[in-house]
Amino acid sequence: MNILYYLDEYPKLSESFILNEIAELDARGHNVAVFALNNPEENITHSEVKNLQIETYYAKKPSYSNITDVADPRIRNLGLREFVRNEVKPKHAAYHLHLALQCVDFVNALPYEIDIIHGHFATHTKLGGRYAANYFDLPFTVTAHAYEIFLHDQRDTAKQVLTAVDQIVVPSEYNKKFLKEILGVDNLFNVVYATTDVDNFTPTDDECPKRLLTIARLVEKKGYEYSLQAVSRLVDEYPDIEYHIIGEGPLKDDLIELTTELGISENIQFLGHVTDDRLHQELNEASIFVLPCAIAKNGDRDVIPVALKEAMAMETPCISTPISGISEMIKDNENGILVPDRDSEELAQAMATLFETPEQRRRLGTAGRETIARKFDIESAVDDLTATFKKSVSSLRH
Repeated sequence: MNILYYLDEYPKLSESFILNEIAELDARGHNVAVFALNNPEENITHSEVKNLQIETYYAKKPSYSNITDVADPRIRNLGLREFVRNEVKPKHAAYHLHLALQCVDFVNALPYEIDIIHGHFATHTKLGGRYAANYFDLPFTVTAHAYEIFLHDQRDTAKQVLTAVDQIVVPSEYNKKFLKEILGVDNLFNVVYATTDVDNFTPTDDECPKRLLTIARLVEKKGYEYSLQAVSRLVDEYPDIEYHIIGEGPLKDDLIELTTELGISENIQFLGHVTDDRLHQELNEASIFVLPCAIAKNGDRDVIPVALKEAMAMETPCISTPISGISEMIKDNENGILVPDRDSEELAQAMATLFETPEQRRRLGTAGRETIARKFDIESAVDDLTATFKKSVSSLRH
């Protein structure tokens, strides 16, 4: 198939699931091109990006001179009904029109004809992708993830976008239920779990005793407050406990201050962003991976974090919480440990139990990798995704 990805940012370090998806499609011989609004220009990139040789175009932001777009004869083919039905503000309509026309030019310049346009995240910018798909009479699909559907002030936009697409891809059954029951989206849904490539993770016996690890953005929904409080409960009994934190985010200063207040600064290392090699090393050395996810005050939450999948693929035993879709992957005491969200006492108890039972750590780690290989590996996910693409193309043609 010939697939155009219509993205807000590419390539983005925190969106490894998109990079994994594109890399697997490319490896299977599909032609993949990317139309992106921004290049995050991050200093550290995933190795998959370095190996990809795909056509990529970065959109130019519209200016007042682009007002002439409204006279472009091609807008007749962009779906004027969509404009009327979906656009709330004239400036938004003009913005999405400008993006769509750039996308049309990019697609026309490709050495092959596109079969389908696919976007990630149900943000308002995806309406430009809808209009570009209209121009070529192509199906347009979108994967609805997390913040853009869970944040209270984003839900109306998400519903607006998802009502306009041909099919919706969601990374969990939880998302599907939420969109249907809470947002009232009535559309075709396909559950395709966001995955990782198990073959990229090779477990070793390099475990560091009493080493905890979290890989996540420093934001409320990751539950750092509770993992730090749990460490403070354990530090007297385990003075050699180490807690490594990989990631950046707006709460960094607050979390550093909290470690000082709790008297555990010497036990905590904030590592920021790291290379893939360092990330794999940290996963190998950790005794326990901890991610005590919670629903933030603004409604934001994780679905099934990729970081948990990567830790499980590395056979690092995981402790998390049963919110949103996490319980679709982790079964308590079978392939990981689930504790109540926002409960540092239960979290500390789970950490202590795993510290004291190496045989349980090994059992959970082995079962965790088996779960990822069986249900969440990139190959099975892309099988499901390409089936969705083919179904969308076939439905439009008939």
